[in-house]
Amino acid sequence: DACQRVIAAFERLADPEARRLYDRSLVKRRRAGAAAKRAPEAAEEVAPEPPAPAPGVPPPAPAPGTPPKQSASRQDPGKPPTRKAAMRSREAPRAGSQPRPRPPPPAGVAAPTRPAQAPPAAEPRLPRGAGAKSKTWEVWLLRRVCRLLQCVEREQRYKLIAQRLSPLQRQRLEDFMLMTRTPAASTSAAAPTWGKVCSAASALDAQGSDLSSLDSEASASGEESEAPVLQLEDAPAHPALPPSAQDLEDDLDGEQHVAYEEAEAEGAQASASGPPVAEAADGGGAEKHRRGRGPTGALGISHIVHKGQLQYTAKVSFEWLVLRTRPRRRLEHAVDDHVLLVAIKLRALHANGSGCGALGEGTPAPLEERLQAAVQEVLDEHDVTAAALGLGVDICVPTMHWIGRSLHSPHYGWRELPLALQAWRRFRDARGESCGRGGRGLLFRVSPAEVIRIWSSLRSAYLEIWAERGAEPSQILAKLDGLERQHALRRQREWARWEAAQMLREERSQRAAERRGQLAANRAARADWREGRRRQRREGRCMRLEDKAAHAAQAPSRALAKLFALLGRWDRRLQQAAEQAARRRKAEAKVVEREKRRQAALLRRAELSSLRRQNAERRARWHWLRRKDLTTEELMGRWGCHGDRCGTA
Repeated sequence: DACQRVIAAFERLADPEARRLYDRSLVKRRRAGAAAKRAPEAAEEVAPEPPAPAPGVPPPAPAPGTPPKQSASRQDPGKPPTRKAAMRSREAPRAGSQPRPRPPPPAGVAAPTRPAQAPPAAEPRLPRGAGAKSKTWEVWLLRRVCRLLQCVEREQRYKLIAQRLSPLQRQRLEDFMLMTRTPAASTSAAAPTWGKVCSAASALDAQGSDLSSLDSEASASGEESEAPVLQLEDAPAHPALPPSAQDLEDDLDGEQHVAYEEAEAEGAQASASGPPVAEAADGGGAEKHRRGRGPTGALGISHIVHKGQLQYTAKVSFEWLVLRTRPRRRLEHAVDDHVLLVAIKLRALHANGSGCGALGEGTPAPLEERLQAAVQEVLDEHDVTAAALGLGVDICVPTMHWIGRSLHSPHYGWRELPLALQAWRRFRDARGESCGRGGRGLLFRVSPAEVIRIWSSLRSAYLEIWAERGAEPSQILAKLDGLERQHALRRQREWARWEAAQMLREERSQRAAERRGQLAANRAARADWREGRRRQRREGRCMRLEDKAAHAAQAPSRALAKLFALLGRWDRRLQQAAEQAARRRKAEAKVVEREKRRQAALLRRAELSSLRRQNAERRARWHWLRRKDLTTEELMGRWGCHGDRCGTA
């Protein structure tokens, strides 16, 4: 999916209109984050440094009574730290701190290697301390001026820049725009990675933007966009894509393809050959009866004891018809007969009108014709005659609802097969097509009047068929009446259950009708509410479009007004800055003059003190040189051992 998105992105971004929209999205994203943290180098004003003191002159001492200045980072320990101080303390590294060493990788695992990365480009930061507020305001103003200049037409923009802006303002604006386009950003954008291309493609697909119109506007607005353009030409012409599904299919082994083809051929042959034999034998279109294998252990084979001998009979039932064979003394012969009967059943059920041995998809022929043709074909194939097989036909009519059991017709031999099929057709016409398998009973498939009509038709057909075979109609009628009386209680229970179900169905239908009416009313109310909301949204959309059109029509004039206001504020700020700089220069000149006078006074005092010291030394030396010489008497009288001083000495 990622590779397909990359290819779609390359194909879509090849259009000039889509390219322009993509570049604008990059500009908006960069303006939101990176531009706020960058400042123009030309806009930074360097604060004037104080004049250096003259050599040999000590720095000026603070005035008496003036407390010593403290640095901005120091704070009274008794006061809580401010927000700026807390941020600086978090940003500043601790003294003597070292980067935390990473734990060594576990044994047997190679240490992860990181790709060599280029050192990050030095980004200009906003100044802090004195003048930080003015710098931040100037960056904001330059950003707003750039945006408003982009909203103005090119001719008016050139005229404004040439006539309204001063050389200093033009220089600062140019420096700001160059600062926002750093070489690092252009280099990183010129060489996009697959991740960036995929993310851009997914973002464009998620927005559902029309990418059919991107490169013409991008080329036209190349000098207006402030963000680098994604250079798709620098990407490789043939990117390394993952193998496609076709390549994976080509890498498969040939034997697997052969196995798949054989399996598909077998499945097609099985589907074309119709249902399997076992499934059709259980009852492809015939009614399924509960049968057991019995003591013989074979399905469809029954046994009787005749004159002390065990005999086996094969039978197969389908579509109310029961095919039987003559009794056999050996089970193997009965199994062979059952195989023939199953073959007859399958051909009769799945054969078409043209041929019984072949399966067809056309409209099947009547069952009578199919059965006769199937019997003849199967007997001819196995070289067996109907007389040798002892083939016979019975008819079993389902009448569980009326008498709790099925009605059986007389037994017909193979030569009487047309009569048996006529009787079968009369029973089918009397019973109708309402004898589906399963369900909750006959009353839940047909109406009560239809149930009565079906039973009357079945009784008449049953009496007529048995009367044709020589039975007494009164006995048959008495037998049917007795069975019907025995099953009356169960029929009453079924009638009661049917009536309860009908009442429940009526109640449900009434509740459903009420619910449908309520839902229709709710739907109509909801449709009215939605129509009102849709109308309100349409009106609001029209109003917004009108406001947007009016706003767009007034956008140039409004942008010009804002631009003139910003330029006026900028002029006032520059004038204030110039006045402040002039006052600062005057104050600095006064300070320098005062310092010069003080230094001159100090020099004069130093010269006077040195002159006084020299004069004092000169006088002392003159007095020493002009001192009075001592005589011998004075020397002897002062330091001798005789005289008045000797005793004292």
